[in-house]
Amino acid sequence: MNLSVRSPTQIAWVTPDLDATEAAFTGLLGARKWVRIPDVHFAPDSCSYRGKPADFVASISLSYLGDMQLELISPVRGENIYSDFPRDCGPGLHHICLEVEGPEQLEIALAEAADHGASVVQRGSMPGGIQFAYVAAPQAGVPFVEIAYFSPEIKAFYDYIKRAALNTEIPATVSSDTVTSWTDDVDVVVIGFGIAGGCAAVAAAAAGARVLVLERAAAAGGTTSLAGGHFYLGGGTAVQQATGHSDTPDEMYKYLAAVSRQPDHAKIRAYCDGSVEHFNWLEDLGFQFERSYFPGKAVIQPNTEGLMFTGNEKVWPFFEKAVPAPRGHKVPVPGDTGGASMVIDLLLKRGASLGVQIRYETGATELIVAGSGTAARVAGVMWKRFTETGAIKAKSVIIAAGGFVMNPEMVAKYTPKLAEKPFVLGNTYDDGLGIRMGVSAGGATEHMDQIFVTAPPYPPSILLTGVIVNKLGRRFVAEDSYHSRTAGFIMDQPDSAAYLIVDEAHLQHPKMPLVPLIDGWESVAEMEAALGIPDCNLVAALDRYNTYAARGEDPDFHKQPEFLAPQDKGPWGAFDMSLGKAMYAGFTLGGLATSVDGEVLRSDGSVVAGLYAAGACASNIAQDGKGYASGTQLGEGSFFGRRAGAHAAAHACARVAP
Repeated sequence: MNLSVRSPTQIAWVTPDLDATEAAFTGLLGARKWVRIPDVHFAPDSCSYRGKPADFVASISLSYLGDMQLELISPVRGENIYSDFPRDCGPGLHHICLEVEGPEQLEIALAEAADHGASVVQRGSMPGGIQFAYVAAPQAGVPFVEIAYFSPEIKAFYDYIKRAALNTEIPATVSSDTVTSWTDDVDVVVIGFGIAGGCAAVAAAAAGARVLVLERAAAAGGTTSLAGGHFYLGGGTAVQQATGHSDTPDEMYKYLAAVSRQPDHAKIRAYCDGSVEHFNWLEDLGFQFERSYFPGKAVIQPNTEGLMFTGNEKVWPFFEKAVPAPRGHKVPVPGDTGGASMVIDLLLKRGASLGVQIRYETGATELIVAGSGTAARVAGVMWKRFTETGAIKAKSVIIAAGGFVMNPEMVAKYTPKLAEKPFVLGNTYDDGLGIRMGVSAGGATEHMDQIFVTAPPYPPSILLTGVIVNKLGRRFVAEDSYHSRTAGFIMDQPDSAAYLIVDEAHLQHPKMPLVPLIDGWESVAEMEAALGIPDCNLVAALDRYNTYAARGEDPDFHKQPEFLAPQDKGPWGAFDMSLGKAMYAGFTLGGLATSVDGEVLRSDGSVVAGLYAAGACASNIAQDGKGYASGTQLGEGSFFGRRAGAHAAAHACARVAP
């Protein structure tokens, strides 16, 4: 049988023991990581076996060797192609999978197989976009051939599994002396086209550089395309002025310095001083932030309001250190996801007008380095596109390849809290490769243990009039804090456990069902006993809070008056904000150490010549979730992406100057 389809993308075995087979293949083949999918149900309305409806269950385990998927299948119940195979042939090699481009091509391939005498044994479809058929294929050297179509969503899931087989190892660099031929010779290579890479590419091209972007995905955008579209900007933007909010670069600087764990004063000063100009630059791409303000406490504006508070500006102790001002500027697209993709589209358009080249489905694999030691400089990148490989000569390389939230081994090593329970926020290419490539050339990293994590209980903001206590019944954070600040402190509590306590007068259900209501109780003492809080601590904490709240005071955490209200009208309810109970989501914040112009720095502070980093693979202003504000990633990613692009272009021109 010689089907007109691609080469095999999968090899599959049937086994009665997934644990033993995983262990054996790890030793024999070097498969590093297995992803188990237990008890997959194949329903009779969508699957058939030997021409009859099939209702069966099988457990599956997946791994990768390079681009080849390894599949282990263990039958659980029901008659099917997997259960009959070990009975007839014993456990072992079961099939190879040939992928087709679409459902129509699947039918063509099956007709071609039938012409060769290969009949369909099992066929079906699965949720998410899988259509498959097995044909007997002893002449192909395997018992069966699976012909399958996988939707883009399923391919993205497989990409995630493939990256789960990655590790924390640092890739080798390639000496420029060993490169025998170059596929391209440009001024600036940008790795990745999210918000940082897009702004870097546009800025470099605007400065006269020849720019080539390598994008591993089939489309631009990266994680930026998933974002709602907040940019943290201030200092007196047109939206701030139009809505009557006074702000200055100095007040913005004082606030950002106060919320940073280890403030990089040069970066913060540059960001604040340049914020208004950057706002204008963004609007010049071809859109306008709405000149309107949303006054409520929310995760994101409900409509297209252009401005709201998105950080801890009005939260103690920060309102004592800087005059509060709203700085969360949102693009005019409603909703909490996808708004930022509009900016990506505009960056693509601007880049095209400036001659920026983009190569999709093409990944940078190693950095090319000339010289050695502190005299070494980055001279280009190696690339791969499917089976093609090559080398690009470049005077400057900008890494804008995202964070590492999708690399399970890096997450386990650096940010284990993200490995416990939260849903990770990112795209499949947030695998840390950009960071590891930067380290391979001598770059240092910063804040690799820091994360943004959140499960906001609001809106409605009335819930924030309650108290948040840990499992010992003690308050530990101002309840009106920005949601990731609250979550960051929850992570620090014993067992990362916390409860939001409210009385009947203030109890409403969250609009986003992320924080579950445990139950209600007629007395605080009953609630305390049910939650296992010791020593009457909850009773004491609530009594103290209520006493001061009745006076409009909060001497412990200084909540804003609008969020102060006695919780003294029973019954009382408790929302579970504990890790593993609330639906937390998060991403990584650490990355390569960089200068204010995006130059990658060594541990001694010296510059890795020719190498830059921006966006989620660089460590900039957003250093931890407790000091984070919505819009920081897009704000600093775009701002420092621009600076990196401009500096990289200047560096490239300086290298060719006489």
